[in-house]
Amino acid sequence: RAVWSDGKVCSPSSISICDEFNFTVKADLPWQDTGILLKKDRKVYFDAQGLWTANPVLGLVDPDGFPSVIARACYSLPRAREAALIGRIGNSGSPFRIGKVRSYEGGVLGSISLVINDDLDGFYGPGLTDNSGEVNVTFRIRRPTPPDSEIIILMGDREKL
Repeated sequence: RAVWSDGKVCSPSSISICDEFNFTVKADLPWQDTGILLKKDRKVYFDAQGLWTANPVLGLVDPDGFPSVIARACYSLPRAREAALIGRIGNSGSPFRIGKVRSYEGGVLGSISLVINDDLDGFYGPGLTDNSGEVNVTFRIRRPTPPDSEIIILMGDREKL
């Protein structure tokens, strides 16, 4: 059973394996490809920490974003909190809110990309150019437990070697 650094269970008891990766998301860069390929049968757990801003007037905020500021139409994820951590799977995947902690099982194959929820093209103002800070993200990707018959075969093969 894999566990998070804070002691929470990474996945249900039927799951025995989690791969762990880390990535730093910069507030002043557009969609950042993590290089982590999510397979269709996997579930990913995000744990994000750090401070950044999409609006220097409002100051720094954690990956949940500004509680009272809702993103406009041209943001990474409209109607979600401004400055929240946003993810997507593949270049054309639908953006989804991550915030500080989130699990995601999209059923699609693709690379995980991350960004701050801001006006990426500068439609409403300076866009990403006035942003600062970064968020460190830990990914835990659940791999399915093989059926009991596969475990027995693997153990049998090992014994024969």
